[in-house]
Amino acid sequence: TRCALYELTVTPEQYCRIREAVREFELEREKYHFNLLGFAGVAAGRPVNRRHAYFCSQFVSTVLERGGVKLFDKPPGLVIPPDFLRCPGARLIYEGRLCDYRAKRVSS
Repeated sequence: TRCALYELTVTPEQYCRIREAVREFELEREKYHFNLLGFAGVAAGRPVNRRHAYFCSQFVSTVLERGGVKLFDKPPGLVIPPDFLRCPGARLIYEGRLCDYRAKRVSS
């Protein structure tokens, strides 16, 4: 899998809130699944919000919003990956194969 990893500067308070939001998802991970219907909503321009279901960019946008970082003027259910490329202050820190990034992190 190819990936791109970006970083974004946040305040210490936002970081703690983001970590807490992620922790809440982790604690109940068995409840969550992929929001396949959400893709249809993106195509139609209308978010499809389902309890315990997210697609990737929807999840990231939701976690950031819960942390107090609102990047977009649209609901998380309409956020797509290219939207993150246009975020002010976002800085590319890695692009390539995901397995190469993991190997690089382990060897560092």
